[in-house]
Amino acid sequence: MLCLPMALGSPEVSSIASNDPDTIELGGRIFQKNCSPCHGSGAVGESPASPMGGWASGKGELAPALNGTGHAWHHEPAYFFRTIRKGSTAKYQMGNTVINSKMKGWAGRMSDYEMLAVIAYFQSLWPAHIKEGYRQRFLYRVWP
Repeated sequence: MLCLPMALGSPEVSSIASNDPDTIELGGRIFQKNCSPCHGSGAVGESPASPMGGWASGKGELAPALNGTGHAWHHEPAYFFRTIRKGSTAKYQMGNTVINSKMKGWAGRMSDYEMLAVIAYFQSLWPAHIKEGYRQRFLYRVWP
């Protein structure tokens, strides 16, 4: 298990994965290749009209926006890493059928550093007031 006492590329402990431009750039490349098919280019979500994600008839679960317009910033830092690594545990009920989330884990296909770079990328898209609020809210809850 990855154990980081501080965020990548950052001189102090932070709930923001990294402010390092090289890490963010790497995360952007990885995101565009692997994550944007569901979360949209620029992390706008599968349906920009529904940034929280949700459900669409005929499409199923919608991937949420990660760019600060959805609710991603409500989740603690470890949540992002765990979800990317292991996949989402979300389930949806359709009639009598329970449907698992389409978000599958990337463990074994992406290194821990690459996962954190992806998080750094989408956090870099957050507006300044959301980033600052996130830093304050999760000041002592840093990366696993």
